[in-house]
Amino acid sequence: MLFVDPVFGTPLSIYIDTKVDDRDELVPLVKDNGGIVAPSYSNNVPYILVDPRKQSGQSLYRQFAHKKGRIVLNARWIHECVKAKQLQTYLQNWAGCKVDGTEPQIQDAPNQQPTIHAPHPQPPPAHIPFQAFSVEQQWDPPPTIQPEPTHPSYGDERWNQYSHSTSIDYRFRPDENNWSQSQYYVEPAFAQTYTMDEEEDSTPEAGPSTRPATPPEKARGRKRVRTAPTPAPPATTLIANRRLPARSPTPPARIVKSTYGGNLFTADDVIYLKKYIRYCHEQGMVLSLREICERVAVKAPHHTFYSWRRYCNKHQIRLGGYQMNADSPNDGEEGNEVVVDPTPSVRPPGGSIHHLRHHNQPPTRDRSPTPPRTLFRSTTGKGVAFTDEDITFLVRFLAYRKSQGKVDMVAFWKDVATKAPHHSRASWMKFWRRHKHELEPDNNGVAPAQDHPDKKKRYSRSDDILLARYFVKKVDGTSDKIFQEFARQHPSHPWKGWQEHFRIHKKKIDHLIEQLNNGEELNEDELS
Repeated sequence: MLFVDPVFGTPLSIYIDTKVDDRDELVPLVKDNGGIVAPSYSNNVPYILVDPRKQSGQSLYRQFAHKKGRIVLNARWIHECVKAKQLQTYLQNWAGCKVDGTEPQIQDAPNQQPTIHAPHPQPPPAHIPFQAFSVEQQWDPPPTIQPEPTHPSYGDERWNQYSHSTSIDYRFRPDENNWSQSQYYVEPAFAQTYTMDEEEDSTPEAGPSTRPATPPEKARGRKRVRTAPTPAPPATTLIANRRLPARSPTPPARIVKSTYGGNLFTADDVIYLKKYIRYCHEQGMVLSLREICERVAVKAPHHTFYSWRRYCNKHQIRLGGYQMNADSPNDGEEGNEVVVDPTPSVRPPGGSIHHLRHHNQPPTRDRSPTPPRTLFRSTTGKGVAFTDEDITFLVRFLAYRKSQGKVDMVAFWKDVATKAPHHSRASWMKFWRRHKHELEPDNNGVAPAQDHPDKKKRYSRSDDILLARYFVKKVDGTSDKIFQEFARQHPSHPWKGWQEHFRIHKKKIDHLIEQLNNGEELNEDELS
């Protein structure tokens, strides 16, 4: 089964555009391989397959290109999945079938254009002199062969003299005849139309050969082009495979039932999990622990994805790093390392980055710092994690640029993303905005507290009482200034953490403030 969800095993809903040429062949392929062909592109259809060379395919791309959870692919993606015997997803770059809107479109045949003008009815030549003659006579008397149009020469006072029984309406093109005032105006117009049609009908083969040669007229005015930010290159392109392609380890065959329901984790399960993590690491598959658990749940379905992930979290199984552009000759020996042990160079989850401030002083040399060479996958599977090496490089590189003179921040972030491409420019900027207060001194020159713990502490009832006693007195100033001053007095947590904790638990802290205003004593040992 190819077209099934790799985690839950449910069939994937795929919409195939009706304008796709080989749609009749693709529909059975999807159904035979476990998928569902959706009749329309509703909200629950993640895959939309089109022919990007046609206008309908480009229209669907423009409609769903920037919508979350929808992906527009070339219809040949189905053949690529069947050919590879694997679902081609983001990790395989969609087998090169992702539509980006730059595909060449099929142009309509230009010999169809003359047929558009041919059906236009042309007035007979015998009709022209009567039009000019009728204008000169002005209904005195009405002609017996063909009457003149009724409105142009009529006055309001003569409508009652008109006889309906003596006139017959032979108008062919009333809108054009109403505006004809003289013979000089009417005849050149019909003659020009007649000669133009004659030229088109006489040389139908000459038109198509010359029309494509004329360049299209450039649109006037400003056209706003929205340029999307350049994403970071895929992590797999920044590292080299440690070993040649090999088979993945064999899943365990022994299953032990639990008396409480479900299955027990045996020694074979643990060995298989560690072998599979090592296999992914050696093959250069930059996967997070969550993504590895998703794959293991498919290969060893006697435990669900949630069970595999819970086991990894409970036993603190961690992934190692990947060397980027490693020039070391000992790559083969590095492949024998145990990659499931925690690595000291990666910042532990939930830790603090304040301790890096002691190491972020720029070295005493007149050159830019060396970018990090180790890549760690994010635990959430949403990208690449920021490590201590990344933070140290960012702070030192900014200090180096400041020592060179005025810093152009636009060029600075471009250079950072160029030197350390495992994070995009937007990711570097976003990380700096979030943690700038922890790595830089305040605007008034007062450096933040230096004794922050390396590991974050839990907020207790005593912390809530400290906040309540501080806010009993009416404190003036902005929210940032208030909590920065509070963090200097109580450095057990960073000021941003105090601020966020107060925002989340404001009702509880307001209740403590009310108790203090009533003169009640607050006991720190009391359950909150």
